[in-house]
Amino acid sequence: MKEFYIGVETITNIPYAKEYFMFSITQLMKRKTNFDSMGKTWMLDSGGFTMLHKYGKYLMTVEEYLKKVDFLKPTYFIIMDWMCEPTCICKTGKTVKKHIELTVQNHINIKDKNYTSSQLVGSIQGWNIEDYLYCIDLLKKYGLIEERMALGTMCKRQKSSEMIKYITIIRENLPSWVKLHGLGIKIGFFKYFTATKMLYSADSMAWSYEARFLGKCLKDKMNNCLINNMKCFRKSKNCANCGVYMRDWLERVEKIINYDKSNRNITEWML
Repeated sequence: MKEFYIGVETITNIPYAKEYFMFSITQLMKRKTNFDSMGKTWMLDSGGFTMLHKYGKYLMTVEEYLKKVDFLKPTYFIIMDWMCEPTCICKTGKTVKKHIELTVQNHINIKDKNYTSSQLVGSIQGWNIEDYLYCIDLLKKYGLIEERMALGTMCKRQKSSEMIKYITIIRENLPSWVKLHGLGIKIGFFKYFTATKMLYSADSMAWSYEARFLGKCLKDKMNNCLINNMKCFRKSKNCANCGVYMRDWLERVEKIINYDKSNRNITEWML
């Protein structure tokens, strides 16, 4: 894996990111001024999971999304894909096949606006492996295999072994030049060295969930957050937004991803 994008909650998190970060459009839709990315590579997510899970639909059109893309100028942006988790399917009332077709249609609509592969990240969606292969077939049919392709509907899968199986088959059905990006990949997945080689990049927001729950109970009398022997004097009421914790978590994850298989025991790096 070449790139790991840490998901940021707020603009104030950006200084604590290293080279790469991911920002969701759901956090930026109402923003009227741009922000300084500090020279870092960043990817804009369409916020599909949040919107579909909460509302059963996107709260914006393709045109509105692209207008924000033009304004924010991310290094890369992911198309408006339709996730296929059972909770999303239940909320929309549509089938997995329909979600895949809507994902491909949004990709077509974006390409019609002359957005190039250098900035656009396509999406491969599905639930079963047959679904993913159907999505790939549609993408090939319409000439939509981009240099970067995001692999969706993975974050809620409980078994890393299942994820590895799916990613292996999907990787085999894509051209070798495709840079496959894992959306919301579980941290436990990274202990499998051969599996991480199949992904060019991945992202995660897991630090925020972890910090939210740990931060509730790890406060000393001076209201200084004590997590992993790390003092934080920001006195943030919501530890889920804590950039200090985010940086600490990122460094631990990078050790998992980059560990030397020949002389390190992976269990010492597990979160």
